[in-house]
Amino acid sequence: MEWVLFAVLGLAAGVAYGGIGLAVVATKRGTGVVNLAQGAVAMWGAYVYYAMRETGTLHLPIVGIPSTIETGGPASAPVAIAAGVLSSVLLSLLAYLLVFRPLRNAPQLASVVASIGIMTVIQSIVAIQFGTGQVTVPSWFSTNTITIAGQTVPVNIVEAVLVFAVMVVAVWAYLRFARQGIALAAYADNTRAVTLMGYSADLLALRAWAMSGLIAGIIGVTVAPLVPLNPITMTLYIVPALAAALLARFRSVIIVAVAGLGISVLQSFVTYLKTMPWYPPWLQVGAEDLIPLLLIIGVLIFSPASLGGGRGAAAAGRLPAARRPTSVRGPVIVVIVATGICLLLFNGVYRFAFAQSLIAALLILSVVILTGYAGQISLAPVAIAGAAGLLVARLTIDAGLPFPVAAVVSVLIAAALGMFVALPALRAVGIQLAVVTLALAVAAQSVLFSNPALNPAALGNLPPARLFGIDLSVRAGSDIARTPFILLCCGVLIVALMVVARVAGGRTGVRLLAIRSNERAAASVGVGIVETKALVFAFSSVLAATAGVLMTYGVGQFSSASFDVLALGLPLLAFAYLGGITSLYGALVGALMVPGGVTYVLISGWFQDPGSWYLLFSGVALILTAVLNPEGIAGATSKLVSGLQLRRSRRHPAENRVEPLVNSDRVEVTRV
Repeated sequence: MEWVLFAVLGLAAGVAYGGIGLAVVATKRGTGVVNLAQGAVAMWGAYVYYAMRETGTLHLPIVGIPSTIETGGPASAPVAIAAGVLSSVLLSLLAYLLVFRPLRNAPQLASVVASIGIMTVIQSIVAIQFGTGQVTVPSWFSTNTITIAGQTVPVNIVEAVLVFAVMVVAVWAYLRFARQGIALAAYADNTRAVTLMGYSADLLALRAWAMSGLIAGIIGVTVAPLVPLNPITMTLYIVPALAAALLARFRSVIIVAVAGLGISVLQSFVTYLKTMPWYPPWLQVGAEDLIPLLLIIGVLIFSPASLGGGRGAAAAGRLPAARRPTSVRGPVIVVIVATGICLLLFNGVYRFAFAQSLIAALLILSVVILTGYAGQISLAPVAIAGAAGLLVARLTIDAGLPFPVAAVVSVLIAAALGMFVALPALRAVGIQLAVVTLALAVAAQSVLFSNPALNPAALGNLPPARLFGIDLSVRAGSDIARTPFILLCCGVLIVALMVVARVAGGRTGVRLLAIRSNERAAASVGVGIVETKALVFAFSSVLAATAGVLMTYGVGQFSSASFDVLALGLPLLAFAYLGGITSLYGALVGALMVPGGVTYVLISGWFQDPGSWYLLFSGVALILTAVLNPEGIAGATSKLVSGLQLRRSRRHPAENRVEPLVNSDRVEVTRV
């Protein structure tokens, strides 16, 4: 009966899954927003509780000014619990009032990007105030044990489940019997009818976000003493929480709670199976993270509309305007000039940072063509890049394939894997695809990149890359960024820019923009949805896989940290949006700002913990961009230039031509 012990021990994580999933349901039902930062909100409440119990210090979600309040010594458990829960409620309300309320008529992409920005900001504040290490949280439960089916089980887990059950029943009763709760539950189904009955949309949204913060806060202080608490673990609980919410179709409170507990029990059962002699050794690491992915895929197959419907599916408002590139000359000149300046004026770490930005531009180009032009909100490019990086390491070291044969084979195989990502895209749109690709990225990181059986440390360094007798390796002695490697990255990026411009500027680009605007309308005029989606996912995967190969050669070995979901996977979409997700220039601008890139290295000497501070600034910039300027830095610059050209054209109408401008719902071509 050992499996009973494993199942009960897994219920602690199940409380977190079900609770965070319930908080996601609250915001989805009330405002149509699937908040990917919900796990981070719960984490903040847990850290506030921890600090109050340990030192009596009340932490505020701010930095740069006094962010703590001393209360005169360690607080009692009830006071610390109240502080943690109220902190999560306050954080949730601020997220709605400052970010999501201004985005209420924005497309889903803006909400997804904004929630990533909020997640980044909360993680950064936690890292700055508490550090990045794991902390031990004082428990407010009993320390006794009981016997269940002959197994000794801690009482605190049973008590945590009872607290969770009481909270679930309270939320269910509120939504079922309270007048305001009934209106909130019905709001997503029939917004107009509820508002005609005299209910305020803003007040209902405030209640929804306050409820989500309350649930997240209770979950945070409940599970913090039972599970590892660090800036990463509870944040990633959003993946199984989304799986639980999907199983409940974002409606049933009871089902999302039971699903969360069930997912954790299944994961614990997998852990139990690992003790069996017949269990495959290559699945010893990360198999648990496959369960949410498989459940999400199953839900999308059998119920593809489970994330659809309501206000969240309407994608109100236009996507950022996309200019079909008529010439790639400008971006290519920028890359060539920047590379020349780097090689002439810089050396050492600055050259290496520039090489990282060149590679990141390739990755962001894969997002630009997939999300910016085709409207597919995918978080899989980094997973594809990581798969290509792992493949090239194994093919080079294990199979002995030389460069560039190993690189080409790795790109082709990874691109074929990327085609499988297109399968969910045939049944999922918008936030649906973001959810399934997020689960895919987490599973890939656990099962592939961090798995010693598939990525053993004994792989060692890659042999130097050589082409026509030229050594293209990134390092040689004290030179950590050799000129041949930078020229290789520059050449690959230029080719990629030219190909992307050709694709986006031709008939394929028109089909992509038609799908982005309205898939049904595109199909009605003869656009092949399946063929076009398969093509764009394959093309995006080739770009991402090429970047992954260069990243691996740039490090000299395969490093799972280079393809981490929280370090690069989610920020990649964020920096693409920040730079300008529908622009070739946007890819170049966003690449400068990625962690480890040029901007990061330039300002890293200003702070004691540059990584956390840099992510904080980038998260704030991302939120401001999503709210104030959805077209990003490159888009804003382009609009400014277009405005100047328009004023000039009015003075000299024969000298200027307005570029084609493609919006999300129509194509406007102005000719003189």
